[in-house]
Amino acid sequence: MLTPADMPPGYVLAESTPTEVEIRDAELFIAAGVDTDGSLGFKIQAEDPNDGSRSAVRGKVLFALVMRHFGDPVTAVRGYWTGGANLLAFNRGIAAGLPDEQAAADTWTGKRATDFGFTAVSFQQRMNVLGGYGWVRVRFSRPEGDG
Repeated sequence: MLTPADMPPGYVLAESTPTEVEIRDAELFIAAGVDTDGSLGFKIQAEDPNDGSRSAVRGKVLFALVMRHFGDPVTAVRGYWTGGANLLAFNRGIAAGLPDEQAAADTWTGKRATDFGFTAVSFQQRMNVLGGYGWVRVRFSRPEGDG
């Protein structure tokens, strides 16, 4: 588990339990939890909603801290995209003719999941809209046979 000493300058470890972690800096944060099946869900705000400024600590670093916090018990990374950068990237990939699985892997969440070996993509739910999807529930896991 993370400790306050693990935090980048200016960030605070707001919560740290075996199943939840939250790292904050004013309006910017990452909050994550692991379900009993080991699937990781998270919400990240790396851009200030008031002025659009970005965190000095990149979202990639915050995600890596979350993965460090939970470690081996993580069996999958969940995404639930109802808007924002992931859904936009996913729909752009679909529009460019990519298979759905590749379009999901090319999103920010897909790239972070891949960084940690979660390369198998499955979709729990999707809502079709003209030109793509209105929302997507996706799961990134390790391929069968990978530890």
